[in-house]
Amino acid sequence: MYPRLSFLFLTISVFVLVFGQHFYEIKSLKEKDIKSKYLKINGDISSKRDLMNYLRSLRHIIYFAYDFKNDVDLNFNFGLFLVNVNLKSILEKKKNTLPLSIKKYLELLVKKNDEVICFFKEMVNQDQDPRDQRNKILVSLFSNESQWMTELHDFDTAILKYIRLTPNQELEELYSTRNNYEKNVGDLENGKPNPKLSDACLVALASNPISDSKYRPNCIIPQTCQDMVVNGTNVGYALLHRLLLLLHAKFARRCNVLSPAKDREMRQKFCNTAYEEAQYIAMQDYCLNDLMMEQISLCALDGHAKFLRSSWISNLLYFQSPYGCFGLNRYETIQIQSDFQSVPNDLLNSKSKTWKLDKHLQHDIFGGLCNGHVTAAAASTLAIVIRYILESY
Repeated sequence: MYPRLSFLFLTISVFVLVFGQHFYEIKSLKEKDIKSKYLKINGDISSKRDLMNYLRSLRHIIYFAYDFKNDVDLNFNFGLFLVNVNLKSILEKKKNTLPLSIKKYLELLVKKNDEVICFFKEMVNQDQDPRDQRNKILVSLFSNESQWMTELHDFDTAILKYIRLTPNQELEELYSTRNNYEKNVGDLENGKPNPKLSDACLVALASNPISDSKYRPNCIIPQTCQDMVVNGTNVGYALLHRLLLLLHAKFARRCNVLSPAKDREMRQKFCNTAYEEAQYIAMQDYCLNDLMMEQISLCALDGHAKFLRSSWISNLLYFQSPYGCFGLNRYETIQIQSDFQSVPNDLLNSKSKTWKLDKHLQHDIFGGLCNGHVTAAAASTLAIVIRYILESY
């Protein structure tokens, strides 16, 4: 375990480097204030001024995961895996140009995160529960960081000059009231895919070898998996699970679900739809923060820089607890602007005593104060926006 003091010195160095003598205050932009159909959002895309806040927030997530490793199941681990993919990528790409203080900061984050991931892998190897066999196959999709790094491409910044924002009235017509929307999105079993079908398709995909051919083959998966990509639910978690299958095919197995052109077309279509839905979530006070952070991290992974809006991410930071983890409840202040706190004894007593490969939907930590799924989504979101900022550093 690295002394937290070393991070303090690096934090000060990075802070001075990025901000000079001026302290940057996070300011929120409310979607309801947007009146025009089009908005020049260049000024709202995350930039160097946001870097220190994002680094500190991610640091505290990683330290939380390190201290509470038993809460890192396969979903949490996927978020931490994406942290490494993004941070190691920028360390490799900018190894000769990153300021030394930032480089050291990233290296310490990666090293600490590596320890958490290594613990997870050890527990998976020791797991002899036959009920976990399918999930162990799933884990193989996100175990090769180098493979995923080779599939990363430059962010699409050409369209940032003008992005169409859907007017609030249109958003309400599309997604209905907040209560109806949350009820619809939360009805996971009636989505296409539902969780069972989504997992079955990912397991089938995982059985494919990693292609090393210049011309990517078609993935060997059931027809029902192709059908749900073409004709599935266009909202919420189901939409993102359709996207997730395409992303895993691209990054983890280098094969096509439909065809090279059709896969690209569907990923673009899904992220355009998700961007519209993210506007609605922001308009509704970030009601489904985990879903929105998944939209940001997965679509940005595919190069969609338009999701990396400073106002969105700044608002999402209000869901980080004083202990580093994220939850479903919003705090009055952003925790990174003050010192993070040690977990009190009464919460420590609720600490998970045993590790589970898959917590299913039981992601609450500290009795619901924190949520592992939300924390994982926050980690991957912060890592990819940090990579975006540093690629143009």
